Amino acid sequence: MCLRSGPAFGQPWFLALYYSTDLRSGLDCESISNHTTVMKQLTVLIALTAWITTLGSHAALPPDYHGKPFEDAVYKGGPQVIPGRVECAYYDLGGEGVAYHDTDSTNNGSGVLNQQKNHQRPHATPYHWNFRANEGGDISYTKDFADFIHQQNLVNPLTNQFYIGWTEDGEWCNYTVDVKKAGAYRIVALYGNAANTFSFSVNNQPACECKFPVPTGSMHKWNKAEVGQITFAEAGPQLLTLHYNKGNNLAYFDFEAINPGESRSALETDPKGWADILPPADLQGWFRVPVPPTGKLGRDQWHVDAEKRVLICDGDGGHDMLLFNQEIGDAIFHFEFCYTRIEGKTGYNSGGYVRNSKDGAIWHQAQFGDAKDGYLFGVTPIADGKTKFFNLAKQVKDMRVKPAGEWNTFEVTARGSTLVLWVNGAVTCQFDGCGLPRGFVGLEGEGYRIEFRNLKVKPLP
Repeated sequence: MCLRSGPAFGQPWFLALYYSTDLRSGLDCESISNHTTVMKQLTVLIALTAWITTLGSHAALPPDYHGKPFEDAVYKGGPQVIPGRVECAYYDLGGEGVAYHDTDSTNNGSGVLNQQKNHQRPHATPYHWNFRANEGGDISYTKDFADFIHQQNLVNPLTNQFYIGWTEDGEWCNYTVDVKKAGAYRIVALYGNAANTFSFSVNNQPACECKFPVPTGSMHKWNKAEVGQITFAEAGPQLLTLHYNKGNNLAYFDFEAINPGESRSALETDPKGWADILPPADLQGWFRVPVPPTGKLGRDQWHVDAEKRVLICDGDGGHDMLLFNQEIGDAIFHFEFCYTRIEGKTGYNSGGYVRNSKDGAIWHQAQFGDAKDGYLFGVTPIADGKTKFFNLAKQVKDMRVKPAGEWNTFEVTARGSTLVLWVNGAVTCQFDGCGLPRGFVGLEGEGYRIEFRNLKVKPLP
């Protein structure tokens, strides 16, 4: 074996070792077998090569960071993993100024509030009541009488979900995370209260600015939504720092890998030029149509929560369309929806419409269910006054619709005779035979409670 002719010889780290030690004389190609000492050195060198190669392909924690991944008698999971969920309350061990910064030294949740008997709820345990009580970070857990009794959550958290509360400007928490794959990630948060901005840094370098999209109405009214994107340049252990401000309860952040073919919504890409068509409280400017058009309308099942800025279909008024009373041609229709999840319930069904006729006989629908569907189908006009049914379910290769209880984003782009459906980050199907150049946009009610928000239309030139 002639190490000098091998691929490693030209590497800077090898040259430094080679010329800075007595290996040079010992690694002579002709006499290597005569030197047992050299063989030992060679073994060490090969091991060192593998170790250096590993270091070169993975990130590492900042060398001056002295915090450690959280663990206790219950949680033994080690560094939180990305892609995956980062629980806010599982910030690192290490204390004030190392693992976290809080404006006071008291845990106002576990150390104060939850020491009161009426806050030691029977659905929790002493572990929840006293979680990290002796640290300065402010932590509590979701409770029956605070977080669930009002039934006004946009998304329901789990019972006994830990969260960081009593937040103040300039506070932060550190998390040792294990990033399994380098790349871009979508960040989805479970939070309460204000539509604040906040940020993350990675290894003490700014990484992304984020924003909670809508206010929830109070600290104990919850929402789960996408708040931004972050890129990890390398895989491996890294220091993730959450910098937050006053006015939120913070439960967790889901980091979802963004596939190369994914894209941002048209609304996110260019927020200019959109018309907000969310109905007013009296639904003026919108009208109902029975499905089928020859049927009869059931009870009035549509209403608006002005505080949350959501349109709600109770799902108990039969099968109908709620249409915006304005014909629209080439445009992008953006809407977001979330089914109200009911334990044991299946078959969730609804949709969004574009280019419908006023009577509902012509319809082009984006179909969505519970973690399924996400395709276009409908009835479109063809020649000689006839119509044709179409269904593009077979075009869908990736089920992108999220399950009941989570918010989804759909966009339908209508240009000429082409309709394109975008679902949660990617186009799922395209219909090239739309026979109605102008029509009505709207939403479907079909037996399931569902909420809609960010109803917007952008005319296209």
